[in-house]
Order: sequence, then structure tokens, then C-alpha cells
Amino acid sequence: MFDIMKSIGRIAFGIVLFALMPSAYAQETFVKLRDVESFTSELAARTSAVESIYASVRQEKYLSVFSAKVVSKGVFAWEKPDRLCLDYRTPSPYKIVIDGDRLLTLNAGKSSSASLKGNPVMSQMRSLMAACITGDLSRMGNGFSMEYSESASEYRVEIVPESSQFRGYISRMVISLDRKDLSVNSLTMYENETDYTEYVFYDKKFNQKIPDSVFAVR
Repeated sequence: MFDIMKSIGRIAFGIVLFALMPSAYAQETFVKLRDVESFTSELAARTSAVESIYASVRQEKYLSVFSAKVVSKGVFAWEKPDRLCLDYRTPSPYKIVIDGDRLLTLNAGKSSSASLKGNPVMSQMRSLMAACITGDLSRMGNGFSMEYSESASEYRVEIVPESSQFRGYISRMVISLDRKDLSVNSLTMYENETDYTEYVFYDKKFNQKIPDSVFAVR
């Protein structure tokens, strides 16, 4: 169960947000954001207007023990209030679905379902995922320190959990948001100083009806 949630935590729970590959901005210089209050207010207004997100996703996972990167591609879906789906198509099918307090994983034709009720750490992980993927940072609650920076084309938020227990799952997170519409371009979640999972979102579509079957957990 912990392994499943650890993988989920690296998602890509932030959701209203996605677009260009981060390499497009690799040479940009980021500086400290001066007016954090205006930025967070504008971000809150933007995310509150988003009811659903559907996007293509590219995941890059790096584990230092293997000294190699594994790239997966698929689709991402999110719908208010707490429905999320990561459906990878290549290199092999793998699916994670959260609908309220229910969690479903599908891997190699085998399914596993579990309840998230009664587990404070897992419930917090779910809220964190939703906050990071949608960009709705107000959902994160207490227990995190944040640093804000900006470049010519992006905003960046670095989030560090204050709880040592939580850092056993994620040591820090970096969210990159498009300056044009404040949608999330990428989310990088670090297990430690070297191992990470990066999610890049593109072909984003907002406020479209997503079939209930996408979020089926039974």
C-alpha cells in the first residue's frame, strides 16, 4: 500500500496545468518572485474556474541505483472534486485511478483496489497530489515550506515537506507553471537528492466532460 502511494505521490497529484517540454526553457534564468501575494491570488482565481483537465503526459523516472532514465507516455485526467487518472500506454500499460477515497491500480492486466480512509498520511498524499497537479496550492494545508521564482516564460514553486515522516515519501517538489495561463507545465517529485520522477503535461484541455468510465475504480 505504501509503495503504491509512494508512486502516486510522485505523479502527479497539482492538475489544472500542462504544456511544453521543460527543455524548451532549460537556458532561462529564474529569479526570486517579488510579488508572491499577487501571484497566489491570481493562481487561486485561475484554478477555481477549472472543473476538469485532460492532457497528454510524459513521465521521466530516474533511479541512481540503475543510472538510467525510464520514459513513459500516456494521458492524464482530473475532475473536481477528487477524481484523478494516470493512464500510461507506452512502454507498457499501467493505470492509477483515484475517485474520492478509493484507489485503483491496473498493471499487466491485474487490478488492485484499496480505501484511503482512516490513513492520515495517505489522505495528505492525495491532497498534495491534487494541489500539485492542478496548481491549487490552497489545498496543501500546513506543513510545507514554499519558495517562488520566475523567468520570462514560467513561474516556479519549490515545495519542501516539513514532516520527516512525509519526507520518507517525497523530499521536495518543483512545479513549473506557464506564465500565459498559469497551467502546470511540469511537476518534478524528488525522493532524495538524486532520484526523481518528472511529469510533463501538454495538449491540455480544460473544462471538458470526461466519461465516468475513465475514473472507474471497480
